Amino acid sequence: MTTTLVLGGTRSGKAQYARRFLPADGAVTVINAGGEAARSGRAAQIHGPREQVHVSDSWNVTDPLDVTRAILRTRNPVLVDCLGTWVVGLLDEWQTWDDPQQSLERIEQAAYELAALWSDAPYDAVAVSHEAGFSPLSPDPRARVYQECLGRVNTIISQASRRTHVVIAGRVLDLSDAPAIH
Repeated sequence: MTTTLVLGGTRSGKAQYARRFLPADGAVTVINAGGEAARSGRAAQIHGPREQVHVSDSWNVTDPLDVTRAILRTRNPVLVDCLGTWVVGLLDEWQTWDDPQQSLERIEQAAYELAALWSDAPYDAVAVSHEAGFSPLSPDPRARVYQECLGRVNTIISQASRRTHVVIAGRVLDLSDAPAIH
């Protein structure tokens, strides 16, 4: 099956574009990643606003923090929306915002665990994420930890994905065949 990472800035159209890789009719699991941080709106304070993914009536929507386990539990194509809220949720749960090195080490471990499943997903899987490199470096220490962690997650999941696309100003760039930096 095919795994796809769709990156883009805020309101770029990345979530709308990501839907194209999944069946309009039929079972799909939408994972609103981030757990309590996503449900409470806490993730939006650091992550920014999310594009709403319009889902079909046949799609199942869930909001776990453990994205890897949620993917393992479903037997359907999956949409992970979004890796940025997942990062905020994990950092909140671990309470590592004030320790950038520990945050990065733990995020990398979680991302590599997800990537191990992602690279061999038995069904189509699409993840949406903000491209952290599009934003200027924030003066807020927590926002800088978020940017650093999300940048690593995006790199790890991109390398595990069969396709990586970037949406900029409503246009798509296919990076799937671009050389990866190791």
